[in-house]
Amino acid sequence: MLKMKTLLFIAADSREFAGLLRHSRALEALDWPVDYSRKMEHDGNNWFLVANGPGPALASGAALVATRRTAVDAIVSTGFCGGLDPVLAPCEVFVADRVVASDTGESHPALRPRLCPSVPAGSIVCGDRVIQTVEEKQQIRLETGASAVDMESSAVQSAALEAGVPFYCVRVVTDTAREGFSTDFNSARNRDGRFSLRKIVFSALRHPCARVPELFRLQRRSRQAADALGDFLADCKF
Repeated sequence: MLKMKTLLFIAADSREFAGLLRHSRALEALDWPVDYSRKMEHDGNNWFLVANGPGPALASGAALVATRRTAVDAIVSTGFCGGLDPVLAPCEVFVADRVVASDTGESHPALRPRLCPSVPAGSIVCGDRVIQTVEEKQQIRLETGASAVDMESSAVQSAALEAGVPFYCVRVVTDTAREGFSTDFNSARNRDGRFSLRKIVFSALRHPCARVPELFRLQRRSRQAADALGDFLADCKF
């Protein structure tokens, strides 16, 4: 008989788990001091889903809370990412084989899930800010050769290294290498690093013709991306 595994999935926002929840069994809400925490049964294993906001500090906090409350066999950084490689399409799942911290340049390899569908792979760069423009994406691509960018994976990987467990990074593209944002999401973060919906809305209303349609497109894209990510994760073996 195969041993039941306990897997920890860490994202920035609960909406990034929406597609995965369609495949859930025995979903249980947890009383953990993070923004979102659930336990689900999948394929005979226990999966813990935790979200605590964007950026490395909040991701580290999520990992610390989770690993203090349950022993895990592997940790997965998941959720949305921005594309740096022009071949990555909207809502395309991406598996990182290396994670690079933008502040230190330190990098470590990441594992590929077993028996998963074929999807693009490459390195991902992680930093504590949203990459806003196409020009900045091009520059990061040129300097690092990375295929994608996110805000949490390096911190989650550090937690996996400290715990001595395997680490995976599975993301889905919400903004491609050819897409930027007119909304300044970095200035819309609160002191704790979380995005302020009030600040985002006020920013959009100052330039409604450009920013309001952009936010609706991003919301629609995010829903589609979460579905694609959830379907992929449900088919993987970790």
